[in-house]
Amino acid sequence: RIAMSICGPGLQLGIRGTSVVVVSCAPKGPADRSGQVLKFDTVLEIDGKAPGSTIEEASELLRGPEQSLVSIKLLRQISSIESKQLVVVLNREKLQYSSVADAEKACADSKSRRSLDLPPKSIPTGEDVNPFSISARQPPDPGR
Repeated sequence: RIAMSICGPGLQLGIRGTSVVVVSCAPKGPADRSGQVLKFDTVLEIDGKAPGSTIEEASELLRGPEQSLVSIKLLRQISSIESKQLVVVLNREKLQYSSVADAEKACADSKSRRSLDLPPKSIPTGEDVNPFSISARQPPDPGR
């Protein structure tokens, strides 16, 4: 059995036009628990840096040591003519998966949510759907 984990604030990202946007928050993750991040918020900065133009670039900035803080500047559309910027500071936490299959299921579930939930002018392609940067490691063998 392979343990899978990622360490971040629990944001699932997508691309809308040329912007990185929040697609959802990992259930019970730091962003979800904070209640401060909403679906379709545009990511303007992560720790003072532009998020890049791909999910991979933004994900790299979101990842960091467990329990470290990450500052995320967001743009939230209030109405068709009004938006506001806000800064959210979240803990990075390990989000665990018990197997590769569980991690792949989470990614697949996120992919299908993206296809259904993003507004029509923002239909994602396979290239811009990669919600997690997952690293695999073997759990320690208690018998050794």
